[in-house]
Amino acid sequence: MKCPFCELKGNEEMFRFLMVLVLISAMLIIAMVSGIGDYYIGDSSLYDPFVDTYTIYPYGTLSDLMDDMRIDSTVKITSTVGRILEDYTSKSGYVYQQFYIQEGDDELKVFCSTYKGRTDISEGDTVSISGTLQEYYGELEIYTECREIKPA
Repeated sequence: MKCPFCELKGNEEMFRFLMVLVLISAMLIIAMVSGIGDYYIGDSSLYDPFVDTYTIYPYGTLSDLMDDMRIDSTVKITSTVGRILEDYTSKSGYVYQQFYIQEGDDELKVFCSTYKGRTDISEGDTVSISGTLQEYYGELEIYTECREIKPA
């Protein structure tokens, strides 16, 4: 059998081009298989690439959401703003608004990024929130962008 690359030895430019093409193809295949480039908020050890990440689980009440506990999934709920906490500033300088939503004795922290804008809320407001339900240092919270919090 004849070697396909043997004829290219005289044409160094074509040989280099093919080798670069083979290397780029191998890197792309490795990146696709390993999941490099996936953007994921939450505990990556719980990430399941076969789950539809665009599924939004709507809840009627806060107690329904807390009973179901779909950690690291996108949830949507309409609830009342309870305690409003001071803004949190990360070591990198990013600012987050944080507050609790509540229904009766149930309450859940909302942690939202102000990167693309703040939300104007007051205690007692009814708001609609879509975000990722996650556990952070043992506390449940909904993580979202503040602009995703709408008055209900």
